Amino acid sequence: MKKLFFFILGLLTVGLFLVDFTPSYWGSELYNEVEGKVIQNDETSVLLLTKDGEEIEISKDRSTIVDQDFEVGDRLVVQDWGEVGISSYTLADYVRRPAVYILFALFIGTVILVTGWQGLRSLLGLVFSFVILFKLLFPLMLLGWDPLWTAIFGSLLMIPAMFYLSHGFNRKTSAAVLGTFFALVVSGVLAGIFADLAHLSGLADDSAAFLNAQFGDLIDFQKLLLAGILISMLGVLDDVSISQASIVHELKSNKKNISFWDLYTRAMSVGKDHIGSMVNTLVLVFAGASLPMLLIFLIDGYGMNSVLNYEFVAEEMVQTFAASIGLILTVPITTFFASLQKSP
Repeated sequence: MKKLFFFILGLLTVGLFLVDFTPSYWGSELYNEVEGKVIQNDETSVLLLTKDGEEIEISKDRSTIVDQDFEVGDRLVVQDWGEVGISSYTLADYVRRPAVYILFALFIGTVILVTGWQGLRSLLGLVFSFVILFKLLFPLMLLGWDPLWTAIFGSLLMIPAMFYLSHGFNRKTSAAVLGTFFALVVSGVLAGIFADLAHLSGLADDSAAFLNAQFGDLIDFQKLLLAGILISMLGVLDDVSISQASIVHELKSNKKNISFWDLYTRAMSVGKDHIGSMVNTLVLVFAGASLPMLLIFLIDGYGMNSVLNYEFVAEEMVQTFAASIGLILTVPITTFFASLQKSP
């Protein structure tokens, strides 16, 4: 069974690399991008040297970069909006990839150094999740597939892969998988009900509004909002469910003849502490992520009733509370399945 699972997993990953679901209109840009290194900088313009050895002088007036305190050696992204044979350059942004790559390499090194082989397996699960998202789910959504059902389908693929690769093929992990599935369903149903009750369109975010201008006829943005909630929950549910299943496993190991109810109640007494910490964490995460918005409301003297009536605030609240309820219910659900497996 274990070998068959990993064989299917590998086959699916290779198949997704070979089969391209990407819509034909992806990558059809209105401009060309080039990168250059700053070799000269003054108050009005900057001189760049591209990889091809071409020197480009661009006025700082033609820039979308807020921080224009350029230094010699900085690498910048330049967009060419001109037609064939006629260049029209704009300073677009700093080249940030090297910093991201270095930090990602440090992340991989830290995971492997601290956790060894298990960390490497977890990284393979991360790779599989990225393949599912970028090679399957996102292209299918842009082809007009229902975002919610597409996200559910993707979750059914990602959850077993992430869990069994990271934590091994055993009964403890299976209990965590079942707990995560059920909690995800509860969160999705709640988010759908209250998105309708709150009349959420899914277009409060600027990115969604921009996407609507291009693909409004193909995408149901309320369902896209719900799909985002489900996908964003997967990683957190992994942590909660496997922790709770591990608690049950350890309790049973220490007392072989423990009854189902005794095992469940003891595990839940520990799980309640976990739930208490999660409630505080989720509120603080919401406050931190929405800090600029909350400061604006505070400065302008908006009342709480007015704030909650804005769609982008209500959208965040529905996302936060639906996900929170799912996370909280993960604890008793996972504990139930793990206790059922471990009971005599």
